[in-house]
Amino acid sequence: MKKLLVLGVVLLLAACGSSFDEEGFASIQEYANDIIPVMSLAVDDPSEEYANQINEINAQYWEGSTFNGIPDTEIEDWLINMSRGDNEWTIEGEELADMLYDIQESSSWLAEEIEAESVDQSARAAQDTIQETNRILGGQ
Repeated sequence: MKKLLVLGVVLLLAACGSSFDEEGFASIQEYANDIIPVMSLAVDDPSEEYANQINEINAQYWEGSTFNGIPDTEIEDWLINMSRGDNEWTIEGEELADMLYDIQESSSWLAEEIEAESVDQSARAAQDTIQETNRILGGQ
């Protein structure tokens, strides 16, 4: 009986924790760590070199509208408990999926605008996306 009670408590605690694909989330963090610095550089210095880097990074992680083979509906179901020092926050899958698609859309638009030599609006959108990504992943 005591073992059954302990098992019930352990299962309850596990059910209250994070539920997500750790490898998939690691690839999202890797993507953000790869592309956000290049987007920041491209906003400050819109050169074709940065446009090419953005396109290469996106090609590495995206196949059409699918990120790294992970269906968006799967990401939307994730719940990720994060902590850094005393700071704790929860990332909900829908917010993460929206952020991920915003990064892809904003970075692609920025690269296209750099190539077309018309950067103002896409640079502002990229800057907003960078700030939102830092807020979500950094718990700010």
